[in-house]
Amino acid sequence: MAASRGIGAIVSGPLSEGLLKLRLGGKALAGAYGSKYGVIILCTGVTAVLGGFGIIERVRIWGMDEDDVESIREIRRTHEGFR
Repeated sequence: MAASRGIGAIVSGPLSEGLLKLRLGGKALAGAYGSKYGVIILCTGVTAVLGGFGIIERVRIWGMDEDDVESIREIRRTHEGFR
């Protein structure tokens, strides 16, 4: 089942297991960052920021015209009932 969801689903298990073995600084860090999940929280934040940079660069390089904006609006209208 995981194979049908892509390479990210396959890699995420061993990756998260490895990250759980790492420690950031123990009790010296505040809140959840000092817990055993601190490295996973940090990794998730870094990947989210990098993904955001990718989207920004894509829009900056290719630009968005009125057709793109209208396509996004149509997708939102189509999926409004699923919220």
